[in-house]
Amino acid sequence: MGSNLPTNAFWGETAALIITFAVALKTYTLHLLQKSADSLDQFVSLPAFTTVLDLDTDEEKQLPCSALQKDDIVIIKDKQIIPADGNIFWGNGSIDESCLTGKKEKADKASGDKVFMGTINTKGTFHYRVSASQDNSVFTQLLNIKNTSTTVNTATDLFALKISKYFTIFTLLMAVCTLILSIYLQKSPAFIFSLLAAIFVTGLLHSFISCTRIQFLTTLNKFARAGIFFKTPATIEQARHIDTVILGKTGILTEGHPVVTALQAEGITPKVLLALAASAEKDFDVPLARALVTSSIKNQAHLQRISSAQLLTGKGVEALINGDIIRVGKASWLEDEGVKISNELQMKAFQIAQEGGTPIFIALRKYCHGVLTLLDPLKYRCKAALALLQHMKINTILFTSDNKNTAKTIAKDLSIDQYRAELLPTDKAREIDLLHTHGLTIAAVGNADNDLPMLHAADIGVYLNNDIQANVVTAADVIIPANSLYEVGEMISYCQYIMKKIHRSFLFSGLCLFFILVGILISPLYFAQAAFLPIAAAVLAGGLSFLQINFSHHSRKF
Repeated sequence: MGSNLPTNAFWGETAALIITFAVALKTYTLHLLQKSADSLDQFVSLPAFTTVLDLDTDEEKQLPCSALQKDDIVIIKDKQIIPADGNIFWGNGSIDESCLTGKKEKADKASGDKVFMGTINTKGTFHYRVSASQDNSVFTQLLNIKNTSTTVNTATDLFALKISKYFTIFTLLMAVCTLILSIYLQKSPAFIFSLLAAIFVTGLLHSFISCTRIQFLTTLNKFARAGIFFKTPATIEQARHIDTVILGKTGILTEGHPVVTALQAEGITPKVLLALAASAEKDFDVPLARALVTSSIKNQAHLQRISSAQLLTGKGVEALINGDIIRVGKASWLEDEGVKISNELQMKAFQIAQEGGTPIFIALRKYCHGVLTLLDPLKYRCKAALALLQHMKINTILFTSDNKNTAKTIAKDLSIDQYRAELLPTDKAREIDLLHTHGLTIAAVGNADNDLPMLHAADIGVYLNNDIQANVVTAADVIIPANSLYEVGEMISYCQYIMKKIHRSFLFSGLCLFFILVGILISPLYFAQAAFLPIAAAVLAGGLSFLQINFSHHSRKF
């Protein structure tokens, strides 16, 4: 066999080629890792200065954006980036909120509407009052979530790390065995060097870890650009097992802006009753309160001064007006307080619920004097979002504090599988714990503070709102500022797709190992007939690694 040996120069060039190929592959891998870990702060370049209005002198002046404080008045013109969160009080604009929501559609804003740091005013001029400094803005909180989520510590990555560790040990043992065998067979030093180069290049530089990390980091980046923010990459793994989605009602299935459409009164005029109810609710920032105050203004029902008021979560509001106790809320709560409700009002409430509305009772002292109809229209893409979940064979359950008749009507209209009604926030969490005993993997979708216990109890808590506080970041696993239920189904579908790709990457890696093993074992024994096997093994392994890395990076668009 010795007469068939190639020249030393040939094997030296071969080794150099293998090492060069491996270095190029590793450099590209590191480049993809860095690119995949790009932060949200690259999406928008915030301005250094902005124009503020000095209320004392009524003059405009330039102020560093980082120095903006709550209640500062900021002037925004065409094509300017909004430097801090706030509320418009004069003028209007068309805002590009894609850095938060991932949506290209512009949001028209007018007096009373919220604006957010990092968004761009594409048209119009307005003044707004700062509600949060840059450090406390929604954009900064989402940026922090995005940046802290880049530490990949998923079960898949830990498995890849373990496999890589064992394969490194295997590579070293194989190199020692190959060296001993080659010396025993009296191979040339150049051949031995080339063979060892192939072993170490394909073994020690194998991309088990980098492939999975590129997949996870690229996915997190894609989601962030689409307006979906993950607190941890482990949620991607968990999402593929989701078989049940819990849905809130207000602001999730409905628009979240209910209106008062009717009021049936007993023993008191409707206008006076409406004024009492709106007066009791006016100090609370909840959908019912906003609906009552709007209706009272529209019907010229004058609000009255209240002595005290308290909001009882999941029940209603109790207030003291002119020495009388006013209660606005659910029938079951009023009955617990000893309030009498006539049969006529109970029948009216049943009719309201049958039509998909929410009946709200109004009581003065120990007698219920009326029931109003609260209607909240369903969202435009609500049925499409539910159809997507059903297509994925995911069960849907409605959780609501509304009465059973309203919940039943909405669930039937939207083809929701099950419903749970008249639930307090703690009841929702308890119901999820019960569902877990049946072996279900649950994602809960909410958008308010009273949904946080439910989000915390679920396997994945999805928060659909741009009102992001510290308690939200603690309870939720996924935040979608666009408040779009359709994105939930898309998110779960894409996570399933990505996990399949990661498992496919492991298959590619297994093929690489097989060819490396065959090439290394055969080459020293049958050198004359298989002189290129160690080279082919190295090139094939590296090529498959390159393909899986490159294919992972250019996966389907979300």
